[in-house]
Amino acid sequence: MIRPPLLLLDVDGVLNVLFGTSGTWRRWETGRATAEGRAWPIRWSPDVLQRLCAWHDGDAVELQLAPAAPDPLSGRWWKYDVVRRLVDEHPDVVPVDVATIREVQETVKGRHRWSVPEPGRARASPTHTAHHREGAHVSTVPALPLAGGTSIPQLGFGVYQVQPDETVEVVRTALDVGYRHIDTAQMYENEEGVGKAVEPLRDEVFLTSKLNNGFHRPDDARRAFDETLQRLRTDSVDLFLVHWPLPTLYDGDYVSTWRTLGEFLADGRAKAVGVSNFQVAHLERLAAETDLLPAVNQVEVHPYFGNEQVRAYGAEHGIVTEAWSPIAQGTIVDDPVIGEIATSLGRTPSQVTLRWHVQRGDVVFPKTTKPERMRENFAIFDFALDDAQMDAITALDRGEDGRLGPDPDTFDYVPG
Repeated sequence: MIRPPLLLLDVDGVLNVLFGTSGTWRRWETGRATAEGRAWPIRWSPDVLQRLCAWHDGDAVELQLAPAAPDPLSGRWWKYDVVRRLVDEHPDVVPVDVATIREVQETVKGRHRWSVPEPGRARASPTHTAHHREGAHVSTVPALPLAGGTSIPQLGFGVYQVQPDETVEVVRTALDVGYRHIDTAQMYENEEGVGKAVEPLRDEVFLTSKLNNGFHRPDDARRAFDETLQRLRTDSVDLFLVHWPLPTLYDGDYVSTWRTLGEFLADGRAKAVGVSNFQVAHLERLAAETDLLPAVNQVEVHPYFGNEQVRAYGAEHGIVTEAWSPIAQGTIVDDPVIGEIATSLGRTPSQVTLRWHVQRGDVVFPKTTKPERMRENFAIFDFALDDAQMDAITALDRGEDGRLGPDPDTFDYVPG
């Protein structure tokens, strides 16, 4: 692959990126905010820059590094996704291959996070462009790289408890709003409606489903996955998950179930595989007994239940965290802390909470059947929370007392 010349210069403490083709150089200021098109200077940590330089020919890169220290405005490190954003936003930069992006992720892991240079300014992030149907506006949603070479939109639309006879209309409305990530499951009993709604736009939509708790045995899982593809009207899904570990059932054997999902990944019918509701001990067992780590762990996360140990394990091992029940079943709307922040920003409590999730680096998929709420939940990428606001929401965590859903260590529900 021919790589364009790239020049990185630290000028007065501001890192500038110059790149070009055919002898034409252009200047790109990192940290460009979407609001008002203004550019904000940022600093990148040395290991991110060194990895980016290694991608280019050594003699095409000149680099002067600032000291290895957090950004003075926020005390936070910069996230590896600056590399992805650089190549995504500029068509004359040859896109970096996914393997390289994953190498960067493995190098810096969870130590680098986005920062806000000035309160109220939008955070920079890699973007996934959602091309809407005729009559709908075009928007962008950040995307996170997944193990195996794909990426996942950071905002999705969940269809839990959406009635089967309403699913087609609800999902079509969500697609019109701009959602390009739909999360369903075999136990939701609405895959058929999702498939019918998504079919005309299948190439644009990131599609997730999950294994029924009653089909953990390998042969049952294989048959159930075949049926999921049929109901979804597709040859493959973008992500398929083990819905629950069920450690008290199937003789405690969720490892065989996980290995079976690995077969779907190997034959290309699942572009990525992951788990849902797995605790750290469950993840450690998969790591010890198999050669395949989940790309995603979908777990309960909201301001009252940060699930921090599971999130930390995921960050350390390259497992993306997806947050279900992101607004705590709606209870955050009456929270005084979140309400005060929402008022100060001219936003709703739900928007503020979803923005908190996104800035923490998690994937969220709020659910609603109301078009106005779909639009509200989608409008979270034109503002940002400052560090004090982020910390105030994080401080609402009640530990296990804040958990609203079942305990994954004891949950044993199997549909009749």
